[in-house]
Amino acid sequence: MKVALTIWNHRIAPVFDVTSSALIVDTQDDSIRDRQMLDLSGKDAVGKMAAIAACGADSLICGAISRPALAAGEECGVRIHAFIAGEAEEVLHAWMHQQLSDSQFAMPGCNLPRKAPAPRTGKQDRAMESPQGEEDAR
Repeated sequence: MKVALTIWNHRIAPVFDVTSSALIVDTQDDSIRDRQMLDLSGKDAVGKMAAIAACGADSLICGAISRPALAAGEECGVRIHAFIAGEAEEVLHAWMHQQLSDSQFAMPGCNLPRKAPAPRTGKQDRAMESPQGEEDAR
């Protein structure tokens, strides 16, 4: 199985659409058979996805990704793991051991548990009121 990881400074690139390189890793069972860098510079997002698919990648691990690139990946049959962050080698290891869904690999602000809004103290409400508004309302 082949996986592509978009790379920037040894980390998963934060945005697929502007990445200039991808690491293509050929794996079998729990071992790496081959790895090579793929130059994606000068291509638009759909062209980058086409180049990744042409390498035979079954999966793509990336940060944020645009809808056109996502649709192109789906058309090419590439399984996309988006909104991933972290050191490329750690992410690769997690993918190989089915641990990519661990929260440590989620981009900041993504996949966080939802919290209820903080209770209002009234202080914020009073700060938003203007004395003129009270007079106008009379």
